[in-house]
Amino acid sequence: MSVYLGIDVGTTNLKVAAFDAHGQLCAYHSEPTPRRELGPGSAEMDPLLIWEQVLTGLRCVCAAVGKDVRSIGVSSMGEAGILCDRDGKPLSDFMVWYDSRPQPIVEAFLKTHDAQEVFMQTGQIPAVKYGLMKLLWLRREKPALFRQARHWLSVEDWILFCLTGEYATDESIASRTMAFDVRTRSWSSRILSSVDMEPELFSPVFPGGTPVGTVRGGLAQELGLPSGTVVSTGGHDHACAAVSINIVSPGVMLDSMGTAEVLMTAADAPLLEKKLFDGQYCVYPHCGPLPYRIVSSNQSCGACIEWYLNTFGSHFRRSAAQPADAYRAMTELAASAADTESGVLFLPFIRGAVENPFLKGSFLGMDDSNTEAEYVRAIIDGLGYEIRHQMTGLEVLTGTPVQTVRVVGGPSKSPLIMQRKAVTQNCRIDVPQCTEAACKGAAILAAIAAGDLSFSQIAELAPPGTRYDPQPGDPAQQTYRRYLSAREVLNTWYRQKGAEQHV
Repeated sequence: MSVYLGIDVGTTNLKVAAFDAHGQLCAYHSEPTPRRELGPGSAEMDPLLIWEQVLTGLRCVCAAVGKDVRSIGVSSMGEAGILCDRDGKPLSDFMVWYDSRPQPIVEAFLKTHDAQEVFMQTGQIPAVKYGLMKLLWLRREKPALFRQARHWLSVEDWILFCLTGEYATDESIASRTMAFDVRTRSWSSRILSSVDMEPELFSPVFPGGTPVGTVRGGLAQELGLPSGTVVSTGGHDHACAAVSINIVSPGVMLDSMGTAEVLMTAADAPLLEKKLFDGQYCVYPHCGPLPYRIVSSNQSCGACIEWYLNTFGSHFRRSAAQPADAYRAMTELAASAADTESGVLFLPFIRGAVENPFLKGSFLGMDDSNTEAEYVRAIIDGLGYEIRHQMTGLEVLTGTPVQTVRVVGGPSKSPLIMQRKAVTQNCRIDVPQCTEAACKGAAILAAIAAGDLSFSQIAELAPPGTRYDPQPGDPAQQTYRRYLSAREVLNTWYRQKGAEQHV
């Protein structure tokens, strides 16, 4: 039996999973991703600790399937990166993608660079999260370390290096540095020279599903892997998720619900147009028949749920025997809330918005009759309303109506959240049978790298899942109009406040 491993280093959880040639899950290990919160909007991860936890997952999974493993693929969060010396020894910790410390760097960058021109080359709109902004911050704040550095490794690159000793990245992760030209699919000499940065600092770039080496001999022996086990590029976790559920044709959209929530549709051209820039959409390479993807995101999805469970809903965690019990109790409470079009609204911007980093999360329409159930329902519904707003924008930009939204990620395991999603987004929701989509996508790309699978065959590995349909006449349709009005007013107000703070 041939088996393929997928490693997924996410913001919240780090996972290793094994899949057979039919796409069935064979073995699985997950634990929280180790990270240090350094204060509001600031977090880091120790690369050596990350690698140790990947090894723990590999040992667990390989104990069950090691001798049958053909290849390994890597999925990861985007934007985070580390400086390494000439031997690959880390000189810094990963700055997590949402770390806001480089914000002054962004503001200085925009004084000398036109944001639309940057977008037309890189497909990304300058923002604090991108790897290049973190690099420039490290150069300013830790110049001695920067002078020693010979490599900048994103999370995927680091795991590939630890597995093989080779430097490599894939096109989707490279794009998240904002230093990659998505038209030429190479490092942008124009962007890098403008900030006095050398392209040699970055890893060689390959499409997802490209073999970059084999597992180092001693490590393969320790894990019980066959000699010559192939290691391949995977990609940004959302890109890998899209591969696993066959998001390679128009009219089908990925909704990946992690710490952030990402909407993605595939395209046959980069579509680097002003209307996409104005709509704050990103464009970067995808894998498969449609080689580009258009992306929109809500910066806070799982983050909103975690915030609730860490604060007002902490009683659910205290009484939970298992972490999943807290989520289950929370959604059961939300199910008891009455359906009304005049209740509490939640705007899910606790980490800002793509188009306005100053936008804040808000509850609106509160009075002393509201129950906790209504607040929890408002959080769940607010996430759906925001994605509906972005989904409508993607439909207009691409000229392609959305027929199906396929949802992956932790919240997709909740029938209540998925049914509310169908209602609030007013569309059909499909949840694939395997919800560990990023791991599965990395494993599929590993199978392609091993020569055992082609992109034309991946549809066979994505059987129908659970379907949720909208409900005509639900009050959510009226509430959505309230949401849009509130969003516009608050977006304008917080943008003005942000501008005043930075005068």
